[in-house]
Amino acid sequence: MRVLTWEGILSCDNIKYGYNVVTGKYEDLITAGIINPTKVSYILKLQVLSTTALVVMLLFVLDMHFYWLLSY
Repeated sequence: MRVLTWEGILSCDNIKYGYNVVTGKYEDLITAGIINPTKVSYILKLQVLSTTALVVMLLFVLDMHFYWLLSY
């Protein structure tokens, strides 16, 4: 059993370098196919859109709530 160490990951200046659990080696995770930059970008955009929709809906609900309170 191999022990994971931060020294193994931090010893390389390449930010794509990491530990591949399947092979048990330290390697470039993008060339190994573990990290897919396109998928990461897609998920990030999806999370931003989801958060934006939530904030817009919250502002709308609060606006309607205060409008209802002030109308009486």
